[in-house]
Amino acid sequence: MFSLQQHKELLRFGMKFKSLCDPIIDIGPDLEVWRCFPLLKYSAGKLDGFESRFDLIDYFEEKYKTIKPMGVRAECPHCRYRLNGLCSGGCLARTLISFHKE
Repeated sequence: MFSLQQHKELLRFGMKFKSLCDPIIDIGPDLEVWRCFPLLKYSAGKLDGFESRFDLIDYFEEKYKTIKPMGVRAECPHCRYRLNGLCSGGCLARTLISFHKE
């Protein structure tokens, strides 16, 4: 969410930066599970369909493994922050939404 200039300014003041978009697993009252609330319409099914939290995480990592590397911005695949593991490319929900813009 910060521009390159803003990142430089934050770094100049000694701030550390790391941006991740990992599955946090949200569970609805009907035990429906999804990666995160913004991805509510992309359910993985019911909680009892998985053995553990780790199985859910693995499911979502596998499901989005080809989309996550794209990132939110055009420069994401070649960004040095991303290549150095300091950024995961932004919010996966925002990336998915960008595919459906008219």
